[in-house]
Amino acid sequence: VTRLMGATVAPASQAAGSEAAAWEESKSWFDVVGNEKVTVRGLRAWRAQAVLEDIAQTPDTVVFHDVSELDYSHHSAKHGRMEIGDHHGKGYEYHPCVAWDARGNRFLGVLHDTLISESGPDDADVVDYNGDPALDVLDDEAHARLPFNHRHQVAMHIRYLAQLAPDRKLIHVADREFDDTLAMLAACKAGHDFVFRAVGNRTV
Repeated sequence: VTRLMGATVAPASQAAGSEAAAWEESKSWFDVVGNEKVTVRGLRAWRAQAVLEDIAQTPDTVVFHDVSELDYSHHSAKHGRMEIGDHHGKGYEYHPCVAWDARGNRFLGVLHDTLISESGPDDADVVDYNGDPALDVLDDEAHARLPFNHRHQVAMHIRYLAQLAPDRKLIHVADREFDDTLAMLAACKAGHDFVFRAVGNRTV
């Protein structure tokens, strides 16, 4: 796993060091698939710990937030697909929080991520998507849609990352789809900085 994290764009043989080693390592990677002792939550916690150890030595850590659409429109066997791309396809959404060393200009790793299916984000066991008191004013229908809302996701991810790295001042960077007061307030409350591209012109 350490070699894979250090060679994110390399083929398996290169990451393993040789083609002979690649086959043996590939078999060991598959041992985690379907293994009840290996949970997604556990893997995420392990990965986050590795990234946090690197962040501890990094004065200015930027966290990039973005969403990628995983289109499985032609894979009807996939479970939990939802409409994506403004209802032009079916699949999933992947929302990573990518840590970057702003001074050293290097990739640190994925600090956290979530896969969103028709059941909602798969990190709801650690990220409290319903924990903001401001949401109490919403009706049941709007409340049910919230976990699928990108702006709400980034606000809750910022809150979660503040708990994950309480002694670090992060800089959250995101595009227009995340431009929202709740996300800004979450960053301010955590003592973090943020750069969000504005979705529209405003008088401030």
